[in-house]
Amino acid sequence: MASIAEFLVEKHRITADQLAAYLQALASVPEGDLFVSEFSLSISGKLRAISSNLEKLRTGDRLILVSNLVFSESDTASDQTLRVDISAEVFAMRKPN
Repeated sequence: MASIAEFLVEKHRITADQLAAYLQALASVPEGDLFVSEFSLSISGKLRAISSNLEKLRTGDRLILVSNLVFSESDTASDQTLRVDISAEVFAMRKPN
């Protein structure tokens, strides 16, 4: 199962610099300790694609507490594209490298 960082990079939601800063901060957490990371992201597309991406976030060795979830239609209503804006906290145990 992909990590949150890998998922976000794969979907081009964060830059390499942002990922490096995240991994540096994560490295300061002792192995086996709980860490919490806040994040937000937007997903646009057809409902099936959005559902697939949300399922990838839901599964894995972590708990995600969603604090805000907003669904909206795209600017062009005729293409049936949706947008989901998510704000959440990720709770996970730091695994050994």
